[in-house]
Amino acid sequence: MLFACYISPIVSGQTLKVNNLTNPTGTYKTHFDNPKGKALPEGTIKVKLIRQNRMVVSIIMQNGESLLRSGSLTDTLTYKSHYAIFENAEIDSTCKITFHFTTKGIRVKQKSKFTNYSCDFADGVSMAGFYFKESAKVPDFHSPY
Repeated sequence: MLFACYISPIVSGQTLKVNNLTNPTGTYKTHFDNPKGKALPEGTIKVKLIRQNRMVVSIIMQNGESLLRSGSLTDTLTYKSHYAIFENAEIDSTCKITFHFTTKGIRVKQKSKFTNYSCDFADGVSMAGFYFKESAKVPDFHSPY
């Protein structure tokens, strides 16, 4: 008997080209200069490309020392022309979080008509900012950030 086996590049860890970009799979983190030792926002994004135009995105942001001022989301998003967009009318019909993938990381923009508790995150929490790529490995979505 003859058996054929196909190993998906996503499963085997090979790099894919998607829309002329390297596979965005990996872990990204915020970096802030902090000369005064003040508690600054900390954010992590984990991304796994599951098809050429679909990805799982998990993001967590903690603003300052208190876990009460944090927010997170995990969702499967469409990936097209270097962008993925999160919108959910059930949570906040005015919420829009845009992920723009570059060669160095992800630029995140967050828009909502609400200034407090925007996108259903804790008061004063925004996911907006630049997240630098720290690893191109498939992230573990079950591990703590």
